[in-house]
Amino acid sequence: MEPITDLKDKFTDAAHSLGEDATAAAKRAQAQAKEAWECAQEESRRAVRLSSLYARRHPLSTALVAVGVGVVIGLLINKRREPETLAERYLAEPLQQSKGLLLGLLVAGSAILKRTLSCATCAASDLAGDVKDALKPVKKAVENVIK
Repeated sequence: MEPITDLKDKFTDAAHSLGEDATAAAKRAQAQAKEAWECAQEESRRAVRLSSLYARRHPLSTALVAVGVGVVIGLLINKRREPETLAERYLAEPLQQSKGLLLGLLVAGSAILKRTLSCATCAASDLAGDVKDALKPVKKAVENVIK
């Protein structure tokens, strides 16, 4: 009976050892996956920051790229079929074909408008501060006259 008991003990030890090795390998794989996920998140955040910075520094080229993307999307979603009437041929079809260009122009225009309004808001805030600073001596002079 001893050889069977020894064999059983060896199999049990081997199974425990294999289980421990598998657990350790799973923990290492989990740690590597977590590290890869965190690295991917950081890289995506960095890409968003860099693209945002580029868009602020180069608004015209960003707008042109947006127009180009809109044209490509419009060409991809444009369904080709033969127009049936004159109205379709000369009104509806050209509007359908220019949908991508119009979409691109809309995106680019909204980006430019947002940037312009942001700059205008900053300029108005700066101007209000300058006016307030400029009126301080006038306020003091009026207060002195009133006293």
